[in-house]
Amino acid sequence: MRKWNVRLAWALLPLLAIGPAVAQRVEPPRQTPTKNANRPPQKKASIMPINSNAQSLILRSTHILLIRIESTEVGPWVPEEGAPTRRTIAPRLIVEEVLQGTLLPKPSQPILVQATQARRVGTRFYALPGVWSEHDVGAGTRLVAFSLSPSNVGADVLSERHLQRLMDPQEALGDVRRVVEAERKTTSISDLLTLANRNLAGLGFLFADYVADRIETSGALGAPELDALRTHLELPGLSAEARSTLLGSVNSILIATDPVPPPVLERWVTTLFRLIALPGAVDADNIIQVYLPNVVGISGGVKPKKASAVFTENPAERQRARESLGAYQGPATKAKLLEWLQE
Repeated sequence: MRKWNVRLAWALLPLLAIGPAVAQRVEPPRQTPTKNANRPPQKKASIMPINSNAQSLILRSTHILLIRIESTEVGPWVPEEGAPTRRTIAPRLIVEEVLQGTLLPKPSQPILVQATQARRVGTRFYALPGVWSEHDVGAGTRLVAFSLSPSNVGADVLSERHLQRLMDPQEALGDVRRVVEAERKTTSISDLLTLANRNLAGLGFLFADYVADRIETSGALGAPELDALRTHLELPGLSAEARSTLLGSVNSILIATDPVPPPVLERWVTTLFRLIALPGAVDADNIIQVYLPNVVGISGGVKPKKASAVFTENPAERQRARESLGAYQGPATKAKLLEWLQE
């Protein structure tokens, strides 16, 4: 089994173990952003290596485009028994910028595509099929398009069968630009996180997924990387979404590669205990009930480690861990961790 598959399986455990304690990522209602008329229609695109097995949406996309809807022809909503209501749409798309990949020839006219939208029936919330569902298709709407296409022709790249996802530029554009810049410079993981720490505004799950994939594919997760991760994860300005994504991915990587060097494990366990005490920490329940027990072998399939064998480089962190658990007032059961800290 590939490590990525193991990471994905472990990443699902918090959802099973905690349930309501885990916030799921849901796109906000679509709003039409202000159009930037001064943006040049094309820029030199980045060519990043494609990894179809990556968890990172950016790394598994052959093309990433910033598009704007010029106009859209829409058909009537057609109800289907036991299924969402659907309609056909035909948006005309202007490519404002090629962020990743190449379009040949460069589109000089809007690109017409055919697609389908679905909408929910009733009040129950559920995922809708189709990349265009949930999105405003009115004139002026800007979107970031992630495509996995064997062709460089614009109509193929933006076709419904090749689009992986459409996202609001406010949610995706900052992360994509950071990753493109990092790939151009072949930045180390520590430098990548240090640069990100200087401007956390807009940092989201796309960047966090990219960092996790870089860690996994490079095998570079030593003491320097763990120190950089700790600093990054503890920053109060980091979004909860980015922190949760990276936290779960790194924990799964360490479990999948167990046993890991003692200095690496100690730094990660220390980081997890510190995050419990982070003001407003939304991950504290999962850390106590899932992440920590699994990574030290209290539960799960890894070999058990005693606390005395983990806290060797900086024993004072053991007492700090006890204090973090003592101050925790959430619903997760902490008795097993407190017992483990006495070993």
